Amino acid sequence: VTKNLVTLACASLLAFNAFHLFTGYQSFLRYKTSLESDPRQVERLVSLVYSLHPSLMRANLIDEQRLRYHFAGQMKEITNCFERSLALREEVYGKGSPKICRTLIQLGFSYITDKNFVAAEAAFKRSLKICQTHQIVCQSYSAPGMIESLDSLSCLYEIEKRYADAEASEQQAITLLKANDGNDFQCGNQYRKLAELLK
Repeated sequence: VTKNLVTLACASLLAFNAFHLFTGYQSFLRYKTSLESDPRQVERLVSLVYSLHPSLMRANLIDEQRLRYHFAGQMKEITNCFERSLALREEVYGKGSPKICRTLIQLGFSYITDKNFVAAEAAFKRSLKICQTHQIVCQSYSAPGMIESLDSLSCLYEIEKRYADAEASEQQAITLLKANDGNDFQCGNQYRKLAELLK
């Protein structure tokens, strides 16, 4: 009887594992099909895997702390949070990765709040250079693009009353938008209406 019970238990275990292997394989096939039909799923999957990196987890915690500083009115601490967050993201992605551009732009605006206009310009220009290197025109799932970087520069120049530089940056952004025709999924809905007006 004991032998029969052991045999039955082993058979049940094998059947259980076989069932889960089969369902897992079916899930993999469905996921593989979704990746093939929408390549952006790959980018989202990579971002999800990267999000488990200890340095990115620390950067996300710093971002949460930054929000608490913001709501508490402790504005001087915000720039420091952005700088620490940027350093951690550079550690993971590299200093020339488009994935650090969003933090660069946020840091630039924080520098504007601190009236550190030289540092703000450097942050925006660095973001622009990275986007130019990777040929990212408009905002994508993972990063801002040349247009966002140019708009940020234009905003800074207007604050500094450098109106000629502000106009030049905006004109570059408009030229890029026209060339891209506002139809690329990366441009997003907020730019498509503007693209229609510019035609």
